[in-house]
Amino acid sequence: MGEIEYRVHTGQTIDDRLGVPLISTALEAAVESFMNLNVKYKTYNEQVLKAFFERYTPKKIKVTDESQKTDQSETKEVLQLPFDSSLVAVVAYEGKELVGTGFLAKGKFIQRSKRTPSRFTESEHDAFLYGFHVEPKYEARGVGREFLRKITRVAKNNGIGRIQTIIPNFPETVKYYQTLGFGNIQDIEFREKNSQLILKELQLVLSQSN
Repeated sequence: MGEIEYRVHTGQTIDDRLGVPLISTALEAAVESFMNLNVKYKTYNEQVLKAFFERYTPKKIKVTDESQKTDQSETKEVLQLPFDSSLVAVVAYEGKELVGTGFLAKGKFIQRSKRTPSRFTESEHDAFLYGFHVEPKYEARGVGREFLRKITRVAKNNGIGRIQTIIPNFPETVKYYQTLGFGNIQDIEFREKNSQLILKELQLVLSQSN
């Protein structure tokens, strides 16, 4: 087994230094794994769940590369994160193989009432974890915990006291997050394509020992 390299990036876009094509492929694999779990547990409408993931997945776009000091404008491919308030992206590699991804945005999803679908809102002391995925064969090597250690360090440096995440209500998924220290808060409702989607809201309260 080789050494796992963690690359930390701050900002609204992710450049080629972190491996845009590989990250896109990994996120697609993560969505596919959730879709397969849905086939197993038959929890959600397939199209509604897919639409949810598509909304909160970074998108590949072309942008002008301002770092090129030439008369000709050049473009590069980057990942555009779905939240303007993104704090940090962490990706991990073992050699050329992508091991996992994780993104953190400053803010939280709130649901004002049972009749109101949840909405993302800015928050000074809360952050939202999304796109978090570790390849299964690496879970036993503590990659998930190391991801959180690096993410929480950035979070605390930015005055964050709580990290929220929202995941499908699959027993295996909920159990994995609980092993990483997340606690179950409540069910939270999303609306996708005029359908209701009930997911699990989890939180990790940060302390000096995190």
